[in-house]
Amino acid sequence: RLEVACGDRRRRNVVLGHPTPADYLASTDYIGGTIGRYANRIAGGRFELDNELVEVATHDRGNHLHGGPDGFDRRIWDVVEHDRAHAVLRLVSPDGDQGFPGELTATARFEVGDDRVAITLTAVTGAPTVVNLTSHAYFNLDGDGAGTIDHHELGIPAQAYTPVDPTGGPIEGHAPVADTPFDFRIARSIGGSLRQGHQQIAWARGIDHNYVIDGSGMRTAATLESLRTRTRLEV
Repeated sequence: RLEVACGDRRRRNVVLGHPTPADYLASTDYIGGTIGRYANRIAGGRFELDNELVEVATHDRGNHLHGGPDGFDRRIWDVVEHDRAHAVLRLVSPDGDQGFPGELTATARFEVGDDRVAITLTAVTGAPTVVNLTSHAYFNLDGDGAGTIDHHELGIPAQAYTPVDPTGGPIEGHAPVADTPFDFRIARSIGGSLRQGHQQIAWARGIDHNYVIDGSGMRTAATLESLRTRTRLEV
């Protein structure tokens, strides 16, 4: 849960979640999960590390996704410290877990301030390996259970995006967003794009793509706004 005072002054939980630990463990949607060892896809479950081929577990159309069939989102983490304003969780992943080399100790720190929530993810490994942790939050700025986000207005300052193949893996090169459902250079509602008969939308079952954000360095990557609750999210 992430409860905020929305723009209309009503307090809402604006991220999706499950009611019990059992529901999280049974879910296949990664809702609210801390993802590891490796977020996103590893094509064919194979990569090269120090000139050696590493094979990891696959479960998503032949690819490794979000840490594999038994990723970090499906583990019970240890709470190592907490108070009213923060909690620190730890998970030890043994050498060979899901095929990854090296024992890895992951730490997730969640901290609440006056007007901010900070999530800090760190990892220490006992051998050369790859690691890519993330927090997999789903936002609905109208509140959890309020319906679809079709009317949410999305803005993405990008001239290009990365097309994917039918398994969700990237196709070499980028494609222009102009004259496609992926064009959010001027903010507009999401629903219209999702319902266009575009091959990329069909393969990804929605917009699940990398955008080539304009500029460099720390900058705005996306904005999302609900006019109903006058609430705005900036990435």
